[in-house]
Amino acid sequence: MTENELLMLVLGTNLGVSLMLIGHFLGQYVDARRDLRAAEAVLARQAKRKATEDWRDALAVRERT
Repeated sequence: MTENELLMLVLGTNLGVSLMLIGHFLGQYVDARRDLRAAEAVLARQAKRKATEDWRDALAVRERT
């Protein structure tokens, strides 16, 4: 192989590894964002359930008086 061919082989390998790492870290970021959105949705449902229970309790107290 000529020096130019070896250089192209090394640069191509480095580019492939770089693209693979970019894809890996991008996937990690997307997974983290999905997990965060899922956790926020759970917290929102819990807050809504708590608010509904508080409202029902207040209504029951009001009806008893």
